[in-house]
Amino acid sequence: MNLAVTAEQQQIDYYEQILNSVAISIITLAPQRDESGMIVDFEYKAVNRQWEIDNQKSASEVLGQRVAEIYPAFVHSPTYKLFFELAETGTPIQTTDFFDLDGRTVKFDIRGVRTGNDIVLSVNDITLFWQAQAELEQQRQLLLSVLDGSQNQIIAFDSIRDAEGKIVDFRYVLQNAANRRTVDRTDEQVIGHTMLEYFPHVIETGLFDRYVQVIETGQSDRFDMPYYHDDLAGYYDISVVKRGDGMVLTLQNKTENWLADQRALQQADLLQRVVDNSPTGIILAEAMRNGEGEIVDFQYQLTNALNAEITGHTVDEMIGKPIGDLFPGWQSIPLFETFKQVTQTGESQRFPFEYDRYGVKGWFEGSFIKQGDGVLFTFLDVTSLKQAELDQEIQAQRLKAILDNSQTAISLHEAIRNEQGELVDFKTVLANRLALEQWGPLADQILNNPYSQISPNPNAAVEFARFKHVIETGETTIFEFNYEQNWHLMAIAKMGDGLVISFINITQIHQYREQLEATNQELKRSNEGLQQFAYVASHDLQEPLRKIMAFGDMLTDLHSASLGANGADLVSRMQQSAKRMSQLIRDLLNYSRISAQKDLFEPVDLNTLLTDVQGDLEVRIKDSGAVFSIDTLPTIAGSPVQLQQLFQNLLSNAIKFSHKDQSPVVTVRCCRANPHQMPTDLPIDRSYWQLTIQDNGIGFDEQYAERIFQVFQRLHGKAQFAGTGVGLAICRKVVENHSGAIRANSQPGEGATFTVWLPA
Repeated sequence: MNLAVTAEQQQIDYYEQILNSVAISIITLAPQRDESGMIVDFEYKAVNRQWEIDNQKSASEVLGQRVAEIYPAFVHSPTYKLFFELAETGTPIQTTDFFDLDGRTVKFDIRGVRTGNDIVLSVNDITLFWQAQAELEQQRQLLLSVLDGSQNQIIAFDSIRDAEGKIVDFRYVLQNAANRRTVDRTDEQVIGHTMLEYFPHVIETGLFDRYVQVIETGQSDRFDMPYYHDDLAGYYDISVVKRGDGMVLTLQNKTENWLADQRALQQADLLQRVVDNSPTGIILAEAMRNGEGEIVDFQYQLTNALNAEITGHTVDEMIGKPIGDLFPGWQSIPLFETFKQVTQTGESQRFPFEYDRYGVKGWFEGSFIKQGDGVLFTFLDVTSLKQAELDQEIQAQRLKAILDNSQTAISLHEAIRNEQGELVDFKTVLANRLALEQWGPLADQILNNPYSQISPNPNAAVEFARFKHVIETGETTIFEFNYEQNWHLMAIAKMGDGLVISFINITQIHQYREQLEATNQELKRSNEGLQQFAYVASHDLQEPLRKIMAFGDMLTDLHSASLGANGADLVSRMQQSAKRMSQLIRDLLNYSRISAQKDLFEPVDLNTLLTDVQGDLEVRIKDSGAVFSIDTLPTIAGSPVQLQQLFQNLLSNAIKFSHKDQSPVVTVRCCRANPHQMPTDLPIDRSYWQLTIQDNGIGFDEQYAERIFQVFQRLHGKAQFAGTGVGLAICRKVVENHSGAIRANSQPGEGATFTVWLPA
């Protein structure tokens, strides 16, 4: 009997030693019930050594005491209420909760089961993991905020290669807020998709080949080019930088939009779940020694189902077996050396480690404690947390690389406040490569000193007032400034209790403005000269011509007999030349007036206007037998006088340049213009009417399609067809005054087609 009691006591002592060696607090509580049988509290029945360390209380202080007596504030927490449910239902519980221990906030993972009438709780301190997660998330959010503060579109791609290794497409891996707003697509719509899926025209524009060249050669590229495809229209400054087997694109002149980073939130949620459900494996191993007393292996004395599952065995297969039998050669790996050191020195160890042996791969947080002539080894699988940490580091490196290769200078500044909370200064906490280059010799001062201590800084007071306004109002401010003979565009936006500042060099744009102003002044002087010429043409040149024609009439009427046949012919030629010169002067006067004068626009019904034009040409239409087919035409905004000249010249030419043996047939058609079939000098984001005037006349060689719109350009002699060569030049000027375009198409002998685009 005494031997049985002694064996039982040894077994109890044995398991107590194990529980006291585990780096997790373990508590046994007994429910306390009132007269009605309702649980009113719990009494401490047993605690292990780790609980005493964590709570800084000895077992003798709490055993037999109620929880409400030891921790009166805890009985009001939701976690305490779960103890009642566990004791009543027997359903295991698992939760996390925060506690205040000696003035510091600690987060625990709490799990519980019911054993008989008692409940057994295991409490694991996961504060370090929780804090590490929060710090990583804060850093990631900070970097994302800086990236999304850029005014430029920034996109990262990975290459997609075929079986031969040739790049055939690019896959989106990252985009910033500016790109989301511009293309109006969320991360879910873009990330994982391909470039050609959304922008197939990058191949025909040559962009795709330039991207491939950057990746294959490693040489960065930067260039300007227009892009009018795939629902985009504009002129872009494109920077391409190689990134691994991919690239980073930076595109300037983009607008802002919003998009939540769902992927980052999902990752954060995954990390939280991993921390809240961290499993613990347990191994108790006894040293195995040779004849000289050297440790040559360890034998499993105890293990749990989690460890067995991870290693691919069962608990029964492992208990009592040497570790080396199940995992041959394990004596050559660091884990065996740790077991050996702890057993020989008695010094506990706790550290994270990576393990990749015997089909087990991952990161673990391990605790090694000497137990008899062996080791109690407990471990926590932190693979998910470690992988998330590595992913965060990679993401941070990507964001930093993108920022440092951005064509926009970006910096982050924190507010400095006094004890009363008043804003008194700013401190620079982050700047990308371009910002440091722009700051030049002042970079060290700006990074290491408050803003007020930077010298020289003559505009410090004005700039501080501007910064303070943004902080207090939250309103983003954008302005231009000149620094060391260069013009910059700066944007200042609030971020938390600080600022994100971005600026780009716009010196070239300012130079373009100055050049444009000079050109406008020159154009103004030219127009004034043109108006003066028009005055001379209408007053000084016409008067001598009228006298020449009048004197010619007098010679013919009064002296025809004395002139003779030759004299009369000479007088007739003189009068014809004077008439042509008078007509030429009138045409030039009309051209100069249209070029210099901007008429007020009003609604013009083109149906009524074409009817009026046919009335003006009634005699010529009747003499030529011309037939017209005209669609129903729209009403547009324009100058009635100029539009009258436009269509009168076009219809008149259709009648004039006809075959001698064939009556002219003229068709006028009208429809809404296709944006992708309009002349490239018209904006595709504006609606236009397309009018075509087609005839069956003599036509012309299409190589002269541009020449015929120039002043004094004729394709036929005066003897064949009358005219001054100014009519089509007037047509083009009228169309340009209406923000439109005109083109001509023809083949000799097959008639001509004039196409006119006018704003709808």
